[in-house]
Amino acid sequence: MKSNEFGTFTLADNKYLNIYEGKIDWLGKQCDVALKCKDDETYEKALEHLRAIYSNLNDFNSKVVDYIVNELEDLVNDWNDEEPVSKEDFKNSLSISYIDLRENGDFSAYYDCGDVFAGHIIYVTGNVDGTFESATLAG
Repeated sequence: MKSNEFGTFTLADNKYLNIYEGKIDWLGKQCDVALKCKDDETYEKALEHLRAIYSNLNDFNSKVVDYIVNELEDLVNDWNDEEPVSKEDFKNSLSISYIDLRENGDFSAYYDCGDVFAGHIIYVTGNVDGTFESATLAG
């Protein structure tokens, strides 16, 4: 599938999953994108959610980052008790590497956080409407 704004999305190797994969620029960093679809119609809906995010990318990313920082602030300092990490340093360490979108607007994303969690990533879920479900460590 092609998109004028984002280029080509390729059907994943396992065609039964109906995932179209691509790459976009996310605030200066390459981000892997997966559009999880059942058919062409749901692909278009997922792509529309990506367009909506991208039209206000700074705002969307700031909301996700703020959510992560608020959810994991105590855990950050548990992991770094000898050298506490300020909220600002934690916030500045976060950068996205992957996002998947579904036709209903639900998303999950992986954020890298430097050495704050010893190389682990943060997995965050929510909806493009600005509601969030969880932010947890992974990897």
